[in-house]
This record gives sequence, C-alpha cells and structure tokens, in this order.
Amino acid sequence: MEVRETGGARVGGLIPMNLSAPFAKLQADQNEIVVGIEFPFFERTYRFPKAQVKGIQEYDGLFSKGIRVCHSLDRLPPFIVFWTSNRERLMHTLSTLGYRVIPHWEREPDI
Repeated sequence: MEVRETGGARVGGLIPMNLSAPFAKLQADQNEIVVGIEFPFFERTYRFPKAQVKGIQEYDGLFSKGIRVCHSLDRLPPFIVFWTSNRERLMHTLSTLGYRVIPHWEREPDI
C-alpha cells in the first residue's frame, strides 16, 4: 500500500519556508515517508525512514490544516509540516501503514 498526495509544506530552520499547494508532494509506504518540494529554482527532498519517525501530529496554520512529521533525524530540519486538503484521510492512511498518530494535545514524543 502506498499514498501519494500533492499539497503545500512548511519547513523550519533558521529561515522558515512556507509553500502552498501544489509545490509539495508527500509519498509514503510501510518503509518511509518522503516530502518533496518543487518550486522554481528550488528543489528539496526530505526522506524519513519509518524507524526515525516518532509520529505524525495534526498541525493547524492560520488558514491551512496539515500534518507534522515528528522525527529524530539530525540532518533534517526539526519542523516539517505537509499541508493537505484532507488531513483526516491522510492521517488514517498513515496510521494504516503503521505510523504512530500523535493526538494534537500531546507533546512531541522523545525517541
């Protein structure tokens, strides 16, 4: 089973970047989650092996709903959100693939 979705993304770091749809893509299967950003003159791919994913958490922006990928990879920005048009369906699908869904009232877990 695999899920593919087009949406937006917010990536933290020293200078946070926020892109609306259709500039980000999420792909996930039982082994990893991949968030890709494609914007004119800028392209990044963030790969999260399942063993490094602490969980998936709801995240609300001012006008958008998304999922935050909580992870333990030092080489990637600690804050990565994928904006989606159907958060509940995406979270359910990721749960079906074996990823932990973290309730929005719970803090990010330690790994």
